[in-house]
Amino acid sequence: MSDIKYEAINLVKTGIQSLKAKVVEKPITEGLSKVADEDTVQKVYANNLAALGVRFKGVPLSRIADKAKIDEAADKFVERFLKFLGTKSPEEALQYALKAVSNKNGKLVEALSTNIRSFDSHMAAFKSALGQKAFENNFLPQFQMNYRKYIDRLWNDPKVTLEELITLRPDWSFKKVQGKVDFKKTFNLGKLPEGFGSSQDFDKLCDYLTQQASKSKELTKNIPDFVINNKTYKIKRFTDGMNKDGVFLVEVDGKKYVLKTTKTSYIDAEYYMSSSVDNAYPARSIFNDMYLSNNNCKNAPKLYFYEFNPIKKRNRTIYEYIEPDVSSKVDTHNLPDMAALRVRFKDTEGANNVIVQKGIPKCVDNDDSVVSMPFELNLWGYNFSELTSLGLPY
Repeated sequence: MSDIKYEAINLVKTGIQSLKAKVVEKPITEGLSKVADEDTVQKVYANNLAALGVRFKGVPLSRIADKAKIDEAADKFVERFLKFLGTKSPEEALQYALKAVSNKNGKLVEALSTNIRSFDSHMAAFKSALGQKAFENNFLPQFQMNYRKYIDRLWNDPKVTLEELITLRPDWSFKKVQGKVDFKKTFNLGKLPEGFGSSQDFDKLCDYLTQQASKSKELTKNIPDFVINNKTYKIKRFTDGMNKDGVFLVEVDGKKYVLKTTKTSYIDAEYYMSSSVDNAYPARSIFNDMYLSNNNCKNAPKLYFYEFNPIKKRNRTIYEYIEPDVSSKVDTHNLPDMAALRVRFKDTEGANNVIVQKGIPKCVDNDDSVVSMPFELNLWGYNFSELTSLGLPY
C-alpha cells in the first residue's frame, strides 16, 4: 500500500513526532497532555493527526510477520487520540472526532479498522467520550461513510493484493474478489515453504499424493516415501473425519506440514442459480485460514501456502502441523482468539477438528466456520455472509 493513502502503521517511527506550526518547528513532546497545554500557542487541528502526537508513514500489510506490530501501533494511535478527546468537552470532542474521521488521508478510519480484536472496545470508548446520541447520530455515520471510501481506495488500487485485503477481513464477496484475481486462471496465496523445493518438485509431490488420495483409506495406511532431487518426503494420510479428499502429514528436512489436495467447488452461494460443473471456485475457508494466520491467531495453525487451479479443478494447501498434547482437559469449544477475530467454529463432524497443543486449543478445520464482522463494518456489495462455507447466505 502507498505511503500516504492506505498503509497501516509506521513500525519504526510510531510514537511522538514533531509538532508543527505554520513555519516554526516545535520541540518533541512526551505525550498529548502537552499538546493540550500548548493549544493557546498552536491551534491543534484534528484533521492533522500528526499534530496530536503520532504519524502514520506506512508498512505494507504484505509484510505479514509485522501484523502484530501494526495492530499494536494502530491501537496506540487510537488510544492517544481518545486521550486527547478526554481533555475536551463532549461538544468539542465531537468536532475534533468528526474532522479526524472525515480526513481524506483516512488514518483514523484505518487505525480503527486495522485490528478487529480491539474494534468494539475502541468504538465503546468513542461512545463514552462523545455521548451516545452524538456517537450514534453523528460520529458513527461519518465513520461508516469514510470506511467505505477507505475500502474503495484499497480495492481500486492495483498495488493492493488480495492477500492484503484478506488480512484485513476474510468475508469478501467473490464478485469483488474477481476484480483482483481471475477465477479462470491459477493464483496463489502465501508462500511455498523452502522445504518443498521448486514449484515443479511440488507439482510432482502433489501428483503423488493425489494418486494416494484416489485409493481407499485402508490401502494408504503405509505410504512409501517420495524422493525427488535428493529430498525425501515421509508421508502419512489422515483418515479421521468426513473428508473424502487427500489430507496428509508430510515431513521434509525435519519439519512437519499438513498438505491438502482437494477438488475445487463448482457451487457458490453467490452464483447458486447459475452454478455448473464447468465452474470452479476457490475454497472460501481458505480466506478464513489466511486471515487467521496473517493475524497471528492463537487458536489456528499457520497457513503457509494456497494454490487454486481452475483448469485442473484443484486446491492445494500447506499448513503448520499441530502436534497434539498427550492428554488435556482444555475446552476445545472455547476458542477465544478466533472469537476475537470474529470467526466462529461450528463443525460437528469428526473428532479432531480442534487439537490441543501445549494447553491451547487450535482449530485445524474451518470449512464450516462462520465469519461475523462487527455490524459497523458491514459494507453492502463488498461482503458476504453465510451460514456455512457451503450454505446459502442469510
